[in-house]
Amino acid sequence: MRRGLMQWDPAEVPQALLQSRARSVADECRRRGLDALLAFADFTRPCAVSALTHYVPFWSQSFLVLMPSGETTLVAATTGRTVQWIRQTSQVDNVVRTGDIGTATAEHLLEKLGAGRKRLGVVDLASMPAAAIGKLCRVHGQLELVAADDWFDQVPALQAPPVLAERALAIAGQGLAAAAAYAGVDGHALVAAVDGACRVAGAEEAFVHVALDLRRDPRLLCLEGPSPLGERFAVQISLAYKGHWLRVARTFERRPAAAGAVAAQTAEFLAQVGRGQSPSAVRAAVLGMPVAQQSVQPQGQQAAQAGALAEFWRVEGARGALPLAFLDGSDAAQPQDRCQPGATLALRLATPDGWWHAAQPYPLAGSAPNN
Repeated sequence: MRRGLMQWDPAEVPQALLQSRARSVADECRRRGLDALLAFADFTRPCAVSALTHYVPFWSQSFLVLMPSGETTLVAATTGRTVQWIRQTSQVDNVVRTGDIGTATAEHLLEKLGAGRKRLGVVDLASMPAAAIGKLCRVHGQLELVAADDWFDQVPALQAPPVLAERALAIAGQGLAAAAAYAGVDGHALVAAVDGACRVAGAEEAFVHVALDLRRDPRLLCLEGPSPLGERFAVQISLAYKGHWLRVARTFERRPAAAGAVAAQTAEFLAQVGRGQSPSAVRAAVLGMPVAQQSVQPQGQQAAQAGALAEFWRVEGARGALPLAFLDGSDAAQPQDRCQPGATLALRLATPDGWWHAAQPYPLAGSAPNN
């Protein structure tokens, strides 16, 4: 269940923007010969529904039905007391409260579209809950489910407003500042300080992972009890604000002799991401190497010349209903080395005296870089 503040500020996400998004997607549905669009939302997969309505579930499952007219209906497995809250915090034309979202959604489609064969576009069709989809198809009987994944995310109106992304990044920055100011030696207490700073600043959700001792272990861990911090450690924050998710990470160094190198690597990383550079350009800049040189040299030569090795990189961003989906990375079968405005680039280096982590979202197109 979500634990943070959930509210709608029309100054950040105007009602007109949400209505425009719904109309844009509805127009695309008509162009593709679809009778309606279906999107699913729960605690882990809120983004498609949130983008269209600003609705973010605390815990329950729901289907959003978008008609070709642009009318939206949220079919939610929730209690009666939350219906008013849903109306206050989201732009939804109709709310249907039910204990069976599959059956209720089918009945709604029959009422709106009538019987007979209908083509229903579905966001993240492969990940839909099988029980709900099974009931949906049994009750309606003549639905053709068509995956909408190849075009839904490409609708221009769905891009997050820069003011929202910048506010989320500012909140994450306050969490990182709390980590930088932490003078203790317990990782669990560090998590509490970072989490508290994010939530006081207005985060609707924050997940904090810590690499406790980067001289020995690069893993970012979810801590569940007292955990001693080493001289070099990293903090990763996965944060949501008004339905917009991002991930940031920084490395912190207590030893004066090593602090300068860590600070320089971090500054160069932020500068390159702020300019929208590709992952290969960011890696090369942080390692102090030209892009062309890095692209042709063996890894052993890179490490020998730069004193560090880029072990891992990953680009993540919203895709369908997922808030931080894998988009590209060194662990992909065929890395594409692409950057997408608003997506997060995470990078891990192996240095002579331990590892180094950093993650930062690329600036949105048309917004100022966040260095």
